[in-house]
Amino acid sequence: MLQKVTIALVVVLLAAVGYLFYSNTKLQKEVETISGQPKSTNTISTESNAVDPSVSPFDQKHIDPLGANTDAGVSPDLTTVKFEQTQFDFGRINEGMKVKTKFAFTNTGTKPLLIAHAQGSCGCTVPEWPREPIAPGKSASIDVEFDSNGKKGEQLKTVTVTTNTDPKENMLYIKATITPKDR
Repeated sequence: MLQKVTIALVVVLLAAVGYLFYSNTKLQKEVETISGQPKSTNTISTESNAVDPSVSPFDQKHIDPLGANTDAGVSPDLTTVKFEQTQFDFGRINEGMKVKTKFAFTNTGTKPLLIAHAQGSCGCTVPEWPREPIAPGKSASIDVEFDSNGKKGEQLKTVTVTTNTDPKENMLYIKATITPKDR
């Protein structure tokens, strides 16, 4: 009985590996069709994060979300960003108010700026960021909404913005002094 279960698991595992190989081969052909250039063997494309199916998954290097092959020391297409300001003080606001601000920035580098993620320090701080690449020399903004419901006193919140810059994380700060509701 145990031998039959083991054989069944091996068959399922081989089928899964075969499917992954097929999928990766198909993906590589699609990338070649789109780009017009075949990818060389035994490499990992940092442009599309496509994996070369001829290389064992155990030989693949770690690829970060911004396209850096970090294990092989290959640097991604880094750029630079300049925020007009990295801090904003809403001043005194009443508990329960939702307030918004914009953090304007410019891609000051020579490669497209990619914002992989923006994360508030808590659920009361919600950033919205451009999902499309920002061309060199172009500007955009990150909108940040702060919900003061349930807060009182001085509040300092952060937004961590992950980009294809060095360093990879940029910090934005918002501040407010909350006047509590009369209870």
